[in-house]
Amino acid sequence: MRRHLRGVIELLVLATLAAAGLYLNGAISHETVVRAYVLFCCAAVVFFFIQVIRHIGDQVPNRARRPERRGGDELPGELVAIADSLRAGSASRPDFDRSVRPMLREITADRLTRAGVDLARERPRAEELLGPKLAEMALQEGPTHAGVQERGPRPAEIAELLDRLVELAS
Repeated sequence: MRRHLRGVIELLVLATLAAAGLYLNGAISHETVVRAYVLFCCAAVVFFFIQVIRHIGDQVPNRARRPERRGGDELPGELVAIADSLRAGSASRPDFDRSVRPMLREITADRLTRAGVDLARERPRAEELLGPKLAEMALQEGPTHAGVQERGPRPAEIAELLDRLVELAS
């Protein structure tokens, strides 16, 4: 939102400078310059309010925020990428399906193998061990038809699924 407001303010400042230059130059009638300036300002304000209305209620992840450093060491790039994927995946179901689901599927297959279950040959047994929620999240293959506005699983749900995976091979 701040980005849109900043852009509108920058445009208004530029328009003011251009209008002042044209007004003082006198090449165009003063009335025409004032009308064009007012029309432009109104259009910029309308654009800003349309952007505000479009994004009301959005819980867009703050991509600039990174996991905290611990002990002065920066987190490895892979962990930062996973954290970003989890944030984006909770904001948008298609982002979850594209970035988090493949990682979750790989972790699940590994944990099932440790528990003595071959996912390729014993899928019903794997689904039974995982439970319906985790099986749906981790084993579903192919594209989903989720809309961009549909939210992905909340972080608490992901944590619950990961706890279930930890219990699986323990």
